[in-house]
Amino acid sequence: MRAFLAVEFPEPVKAAIARLAERLKPAAKGAKWVPPAQLHVTLKFFEDISEAALPEVHRAVAEGCLKAAPFKVVIKGVGTFGPPAAPRVIWAGVNDGGGNLGALAELIAKRLEAAGFSREERPFNPHVTLCRFRQPSREPLLAATLRALADFECGSFEAKEAALFSSRLSPSGAVHSLLAKYPFKDR
Repeated sequence: MRAFLAVEFPEPVKAAIARLAERLKPAAKGAKWVPPAQLHVTLKFFEDISEAALPEVHRAVAEGCLKAAPFKVVIKGVGTFGPPAAPRVIWAGVNDGGGNLGALAELIAKRLEAAGFSREERPFNPHVTLCRFRQPSREPLLAATLRALADFECGSFEAKEAALFSSRLSPSGAVHSLLAKYPFKDR
């Protein structure tokens, strides 16, 4: 099964991110938008996990999360994968002020690697995917809109847990189902 480990957002933050997306939509023609209910920061993506491997994933992730204390996360600004004049993905920025998300992702990656799971080759880049394009967008208004929203803030919250979701692809988009939640250690 396809799955991912993520930090979820509280509803007010999801609503603020959705307002940001609404401001981008007129300039992002042809984009496939992530539904507000599915907004998250991915810590680890699993291309294919067998049912037999799930207990090992649960153990490694639970142990890693218990080593992390809760931390503040701020959602601010926008960026792209691909150049702003022809992006493939538009994302909202994620800042935790001290690299906590990166440290958590690395801690979990080490535990999963010790359990036999492959490590992500790309460096960890915390972000919230807002939309994707089948072909890079060349809409002139988009680059200007992205610049205008560079400092748009969508709020902050205290991250206290991570969650594992299965992700089933369907013609209408991905369907996410919660598999487990993993609390961070008490302060």
